[in-house]
Order: sequence, then structure tokens, then C-alpha cells
Amino acid sequence: YQRRVRDKNRDRVLMAGIWFRLPLVSPLTTLRARRKVVRGVAEIVPADVEWKPMEPELTYDPRTSWTDTSKRVGAIGIKLGMTSDWTDKGDRIALTAIQIPNCKVLGSRIVAKAKGSFAYSLQVAARDTVIKKTPKPLQGIFAQAGIEPKKTIMQFEVTKDAILPPGSEILAKHFVPGQLVTLQGITRGKGFEGVMSRYGFKGQPASHGVSLTHRSLGSTGNRKSPGKVFKGKRMPGHHGSKLRTVMNLQVYMVDPIHNIVYVRGAVPGSKGTVIRVKDALWQVWKRPPPFPTYVPTGDEEVDNKPMILVKEPLSKPKEVDVKEVKAKYEEIQKSKKLKELELERKRKKKG
Repeated sequence: YQRRVRDKNRDRVLMAGIWFRLPLVSPLTTLRARRKVVRGVAEIVPADVEWKPMEPELTYDPRTSWTDTSKRVGAIGIKLGMTSDWTDKGDRIALTAIQIPNCKVLGSRIVAKAKGSFAYSLQVAARDTVIKKTPKPLQGIFAQAGIEPKKTIMQFEVTKDAILPPGSEILAKHFVPGQLVTLQGITRGKGFEGVMSRYGFKGQPASHGVSLTHRSLGSTGNRKSPGKVFKGKRMPGHHGSKLRTVMNLQVYMVDPIHNIVYVRGAVPGSKGTVIRVKDALWQVWKRPPPFPTYVPTGDEEVDNKPMILVKEPLSKPKEVDVKEVKAKYEEIQKSKKLKELELERKRKKKG
């Protein structure tokens, strides 16, 4: 089974080899399995493991009218830094802490498209600021929405059923541990760099006639043909400070008291960088998410309860017999002494 998936920047080919088995119970289950492969979530079953069918994909929630085609609004976060957690087996989990600072909905937009369709989006604002530092046109927009002035405004594409009224707050519990998110931020700026640091060039030889050009890029083109330098030629220049996107990072833990989301892996940017957080494109939900967003219940125990992924159970240590260990140690010491005695005898004979 082979399927070509068109991504934003490139084409990705997903193939299923001998070690991959699709459930052939019914056409419906087969379509669901193929759909999971196309979204980038596939089950890999080794040949020596007994095959089990995939879990049925969640497509509808009658309580919130959520469907698998619904697109929720994202959130604006600030990168606080990196930390780590440890499993019961002793494996380290690298985490990035992202705080959602008083993120509220500013308004909605509807754009007409071809063939009578419409595109819906929500404008979200975060990071409180002073009124003096806010332009007058924005002051009117914030006053109309009934929220205090903010520094950062972003727009997220949503579906019609996920539109929120102005003033709605987006909390950290908008995201659920175990789900995948897409994060976007500006990378660290490293100033003007040469090609060895910027692109990993090898450079020139350290000796044999090379003088003062050990870290240069070398030739940039030919003479009469083509008679120019091609566009896109990698040369020295400014390194970093570019918008980069990281896809399919897993939410590990949510701290509702401090409004922090912990994500597994690294996120572009330094401490204090503004991060754009939204649901991953290829998301397969096992449980319905808060839709259209999380609304506090009023019970502090429920609203302030942290959420975390279930860790792997602690494996039982093997029982060690002290007598057996001592006996093995004594045997090793005896064999070492016997070898030393044999070496001494051989030396005496030679002498």
C-alpha cells in the first residue's frame, strides 16, 4: 500500500512493507486504517508480535457536537524554557514549558471563497500592555471586544462550529495531554555568520598553499559560462531570526494554576519568544477535546487539577541471591590466583 501525501513544502510517500498489516475485516475498517496512514499516524506491527486491530477512530461527540473535521482555535504562548521529567524506568523526557498569558478572543472574520464557500477565522490577543503604548485604532477594537489592550494579535483559521464570542478566554486546559500540536516561533538570532557556521561547509585545506582563506566558501561561479552567480547560492549572511514551524509535538502535561503547557521536545526560539500553538493537522483523537474550548466549571478542585500523561509502570527488579553472588566472586578470585601461579612457574623454568 502506497499513498502520496501533499504537504505544505514537499511530497511525502508513505509506504507499508511486509511488516505492516492493514485490517481487512470490513471495507469500513480498511478505510479508517488507510486514513490513519495518510494522516501520519500508522501502527507498526513487527512480524513476531500478534496483530491486533486498530482502535476505532473517534468521529463525533454528541455532547459538544464536535466532529473529526472540526478545526479549533489555537493559542498564543510564551516560551519559558526547557525542563525534564523521568519515567519509572529512568528514561529522561525533554520538555518545553509554554505559558498562555491571558489569551482572549478579539473577534471573528468571514471571507467568501469560490463556489459559495466561506472561510472562518478568529483573532486572538495576548500579553497585557499599557493603553499609552497601544495605537488608537487598536484601542477602539479592544474596547469594542470588551477586553484590555494586548501586545500580540494572531489569527487562526477555524470551522463554523468552532467560532467563539469576543472576550472568550483560552486557557491551558484547551489542550489535552497526549494530543499533538503544531508550534511556530522565531529562531534565535546568531548575527552575521560565515558559511562554515551557517551551512556547515567544510572550508578550505589547513595547509598546502592556502593562505588566509581557510574558512572561505571557495568558488561562487564560473567565468563566461554562465557568467553570473545563481540565485540561492549559499553565502555568508545573517544566521537565525527566521520563522520556523515544528509539527506533531506531544502535549505531556498541563498546569492550569500557572496556565502552562508542557510539550515533549524542542521549540524554536529563546526564552520569552512568542509561540503560536494550535492542534496538529494529522490529529487522531481517542477522546473528544474541549470544544470549542475549555470552559471553567466553577469548582476549583476540577479547574485547578493538573493533567499529565500516564507513565509506564515500574518494572519489578529481579531478586538477587546473595549467596550465589558471593560464590561466583570467590570462583573468579581463585581462577585469577591459579593463573598467576602458572605464570610464575613458567618464568622460573625459563630462568
